[in-house]
Amino acid sequence: MTAEQPTYYDSFNEIFDRTVAAALGSDEVPPDEVDLIDAGLDSFGVLALMMALEDEFGGIFRLEHLVSSRRVTAIGELRHATRETLLGGGR
Repeated sequence: MTAEQPTYYDSFNEIFDRTVAAALGSDEVPPDEVDLIDAGLDSFGVLALMMALEDEFGGIFRLEHLVSSRRVTAIGELRHATRETLLGGGR
């Protein structure tokens, strides 16, 4: 049996999870519904994580993602915003 090739989404999720885990100082990423603050980040930590994701994926978050805490509060929302903003919706 041959191993399946990773898909675009596997690679994206792997990089995203690795970056979030590093920001949290953990080996694992909490479930997507967990709030970033509840996961252990403060507001500076969230900003630093977003900057790390920009570096990883080579893009820039739109201003509304940076200034509106109501837009991105949970890990899953950040995953979606990263895919939509930095990668143009998941080519």
